[in-house]
Parts: sequence; C-alpha cells; structure tokens
Amino acid sequence: MNVNPANTLPHQYAFAFADPDKVKHPAIVGGFGCGKTRSIPLRWVRLIDWRARQQKRKARLMIVEPTYQMVRDVLVPEM
Repeated sequence: MNVNPANTLPHQYAFAFADPDKVKHPAIVGGFGCGKTRSIPLRWVRLIDWRARQQKRKARLMIVEPTYQMVRDVLVPEM
C-alpha cells in the first residue's frame, strides 16, 4: 500500500501501520477533527494486505460508529 506520510498525521500513520503481530487490538481515540475517520480505512487496508501476505483468505474486521447516520454520513464516504 502506498501512503504518503505527508498526507497523514503522525498518530494516524502510527495507528494504521502498527504491526498486527504485536498490536492485536489497536484503538484511536480523540476529539472532533483529530483524524480518526481518516485513520480507519488506512488500518483496514493495511490489515487486508497483511492477511494476504500470510496467504489467509479471511479477515474479521469491524468498524463501529455510534449511530447509523454517522456510518452513512461520515464513514461510508471516507471508505
């Protein structure tokens, strides 16, 4: 995956590219505008890539928002 670090904040990059072998359940917590929504798709693609390199076909991933409206209005457009 080709990510330009200039387009991501340091904490977004650290969250997205944390080694899945060492960081089993990462979380990113912050206030409005800190970059949580931008970090999640990066992490998701990183995990899919990691599983593919291990030649595993399935990956269980879950992204949670407090309401359906937030999923519809915020998360889906970002993905």
